[in-house]
Amino acid sequence: MRQLMSRGLIILALVLLGSGREALAVGTGAPPGGGDVPLQLVGQWGGSTLAVAIRGPYVVAGIGQRLAVFDITDPDAMQMLGQTDLLPGVVVDIVLQGDYAYVANRSGGLQVIDISQAQQPRAVGAFRMPGDVVRVALAGPYATILNAQLGLRVLDISDPIHPQRVGAYSDLSQPGQLKIAGDWLYVSTRDTIAVFDRSQPAGLHLLARIPTSFLFINDFEIVGDTLYVVGIDDWAESYLAIYDISDWHHVRRLSIQTIPGAYGVTIQQSLAYITAGWGGLSVWDISDVSHPVEISNYREDQTGYYRLQIADSYLVVSQADNGIEWFDLAPNGLPTLLGQYRTLGVVRAIDSYDQYLYAYLGWHRVAIINVAEPNHPLVAGIYENEHWSSGTFIIQDALAYVST
Repeated sequence: MRQLMSRGLIILALVLLGSGREALAVGTGAPPGGGDVPLQLVGQWGGSTLAVAIRGPYVVAGIGQRLAVFDITDPDAMQMLGQTDLLPGVVVDIVLQGDYAYVANRSGGLQVIDISQAQQPRAVGAFRMPGDVVRVALAGPYATILNAQLGLRVLDISDPIHPQRVGAYSDLSQPGQLKIAGDWLYVSTRDTIAVFDRSQPAGLHLLARIPTSFLFINDFEIVGDTLYVVGIDDWAESYLAIYDISDWHHVRRLSIQTIPGAYGVTIQQSLAYITAGWGGLSVWDISDVSHPVEISNYREDQTGYYRLQIADSYLVVSQADNGIEWFDLAPNGLPTLLGQYRTLGVVRAIDSYDQYLYAYLGWHRVAIINVAEPNHPLVAGIYENEHWSSGTFIIQDALAYVST
């Protein structure tokens, strides 16, 4: 059995160049006569869903190293309309503007995807740089990207196909999240939030650093003079904290609530929607910011909730290794599940029999994948068993042996 951690399932062809031989020596993994074996990528399927965006009847989501477009007009029959070819890195953030999706693509930098034809989304532009681009925010003709190692870069995207750098700020320690609110740009840096004046894109000016009571900030939102932060403290407890930031130099904490696993937050009117990993999707009434009250909690077994976005009366949530779910928020703002799309997520182990691959996906799931046509692998089914734990399994003589 082959053990691996991957961005989904990648299928490689072994190609013997110039040797005139057609077979590998059994058991050696090398061609007869020795030498390296060139590998050619011929197919890929799945990957973790770490970013989502929604506009009208369409959901745009990252699935590993691809960007996919879904039609959710009929919630009972959600359709993937199309997906890109493999991008250089994993999709970790998505912002939509006009006919384009601007994608934070880790080692792939900023990727610009033309989504005007939903059936054929395609990469048309990019801004590449060393390090990992993990967040992107847009305002007018400018995109600001956050590089985990190198800080901020401001790009002119007047021509989306050819983004041009116009500004930078590099003195950031452990940056995490990036948001634009009004004339200001906010960046979380471990336990504080840095505030920048973005009126002059070529010269970002640091105005203040807002302290918080967290060891590490997972996410935040800003509405007017109110800051909503989710993160963890020194004891690995997770919280929602609300601050008055009308004076950046004299910040007041208004309230703090324990929310196990709190990871992502977004605000709509008087409600805060908080993803809490395996703790589900939590909804809080924040009409009184000094005394927020939880009014709803949606949770599925074996499903984690991470990033989320709201458009109109719909909410869409990324679930990392489980794909995406979307909810109707009408009429009272409380989420009602409409549909879901499951992905392979991270493949932790594989074995094969005949024309099928058996991929252990973690959390008690095995996917059976038909690779008769390696260029177009097809998921024949996904089998779940709550008693599986380690993911150790072997296929031999048409029988699967699974450890429990």
